[in-house]
Amino acid sequence: FYLKQNRDLEITLIANEAMAPTCSLNSTAIVAARGVQEGISPLGDINHKSYQEFVAFVQKYKPQGIEEIQHHQCWRKDYFQAPQWSKRFGPSQTVNHFLDFKLNQKVEMITEVAFMIYPKTFLNWFDNQVINDFIRTIKKEKKIILTGMNQNYQADMVVMTTGAYGPWLHNHESLQKSKPIQGCYLDMPFEYAESFSITYEKIHLVYRAQEQRLLLGSTKKDCGFQFLADEKELREYYDEAKNLFPDLDLPPYSAENIKVGIRQKGIKRMPFWGQLEENIYSIHSLYRNGWSYSLLWARALAQIILNK
Repeated sequence: FYLKQNRDLEITLIANEAMAPTCSLNSTAIVAARGVQEGISPLGDINHKSYQEFVAFVQKYKPQGIEEIQHHQCWRKDYFQAPQWSKRFGPSQTVNHFLDFKLNQKVEMITEVAFMIYPKTFLNWFDNQVINDFIRTIKKEKKIILTGMNQNYQADMVVMTTGAYGPWLHNHESLQKSKPIQGCYLDMPFEYAESFSITYEKIHLVYRAQEQRLLLGSTKKDCGFQFLADEKELREYYDEAKNLFPDLDLPPYSAENIKVGIRQKGIKRMPFWGQLEENIYSIHSLYRNGWSYSLLWARALAQIILNK
């Protein structure tokens, strides 16, 4: 997107969903500040900056596939993280309902502005032409040679945005010390008048009104590239949500509604953007903030490349 602003560049995008499924299409896709402030930690500073970048991008370009909503964070007073969350989010309200739905107990709740992403619509808005191929190796000769399953490619410069699959293509320390983390959630048919997002302790419920889909999750598991979901934990989330929202009328639990994504977790959860070696760059380890981190680091990296 940012590199295309220089019309002298010839840009080729290569991806293969079958061999390397993108996590972007398998995520609950909510961007919110979540109480993060500057000056607390390096990671918190990045989270705060990337959220501001996302808001500015939406306001400037008005992309399709983004809906501004309210995100609700709630927890029990005796939840083990309650003191930490109260400090992080500030004053909360004690409530026993959410929208039109009664809760089976009183909880502490805060509400903040958030952005719901419809992944396919948002990604299609960029109008990128993508070659369907899977890159197996990247080697530097007179030019950079990319060996694909269908053909080989030559490039003067390469930007890797390969997610958890990056360690297969380069031995940079930040890649080799990253971890693939599995996340899974339920994607179920549902009908309600408006979109919503609510997190109750570990459980996240997201309703995409434009698609009439209710997402419930999401688990996280350090199990490598395993696309088989941990149904036991996911079923526990479902049962707990059904208990908390007795009149929400959740669809019946079904394994057919499970979606699985593999996220890349960096060293100390820190993202990476920059040069791996001369003329080979990467943006990776975006973990649970891919939608906001990606815009921030894409613009920063594009500026470096365009100024060369």
